[in-house]
Amino acid sequence: MDSESREDEVTVGEEREVESLRAERDQLAQALESRIVIEQAKGVLAERYGLTVDDAFLLLRASARSARVKIHELATQVVVSRDTPQAILAGLARDTHLRAIAMRERTEAGAARTGELHREHLQNVDRLTQWVNRPTARIRAGARSDAVDLASRLSGYRWYLIVPDEEHWELVVEYTGAPSELPADLRERIDQWLQARSLPSASIRLGDRELVLLPPARR
Repeated sequence: MDSESREDEVTVGEEREVESLRAERDQLAQALESRIVIEQAKGVLAERYGLTVDDAFLLLRASARSARVKIHELATQVVVSRDTPQAILAGLARDTHLRAIAMRERTEAGAARTGELHREHLQNVDRLTQWVNRPTARIRAGARSDAVDLASRLSGYRWYLIVPDEEHWELVVEYTGAPSELPADLRERIDQWLQARSLPSASIRLGDRELVLLPPARR
C-alpha cells in the first residue's frame, strides 16, 4: 500500500469520526432541548393546577403515554399554548389523585384570595375613616390670589378650596393631631404666608374654635 492510499484511508477515518462526533453532539443538543421544555412544562402545569413539580411531571408523562405522543412534544404544546392540551385535561380527568390535588389547591387559592380581598377592603375602609375623621383647618383669605399662594405652600397636606361668599375664599386643610390645635408645621407655613403677602392676620376655624393668627412680627 503506497503512502497516497494510506492518506486516503486516514482521511476517510477522520471524516467518519467527525460525523460520529457531530451526530453525538446533535443527539446531546436534542436531549438537552427536550429536557428544558419538559422542565418548563412541569412548571406551567404546577402553577396552573396547584401541583407539586413531581406530580406535574407524573401528569405530563401519563398524559403523553395515553395520547401516544412523545413527552417532549406534549411538553412543547403545554409551553407554547395558553390553553391546556386535551391530552393533559384527559390525564387530569383519569387521575383521581391529581384531580383532588388540583381541586384542593384551587379551593385554597380561592380562599386565600378572598381573605386577601377582605383585608384590602378593611384597610381601605380604615383609611377612608381616617380621612373622614381627620380634623381640618379652614383658613380664610380675602383674595383668590392670597388663597392660591397659601395653597402653593401646603405641599404634603390634603386641601381643597371653597368659596363661602363673593368676597372670601377658604382653604380647608386636613391634618393629623388634636382637632382644636393647629399643628406647628402648618402654623409655620401660615406665618410664612402672612409675611410674604403682608397680611395683617389670618382667620382660622378649627372645628368649633375660631382662631385669629397674627404675623410673627406683631405677636
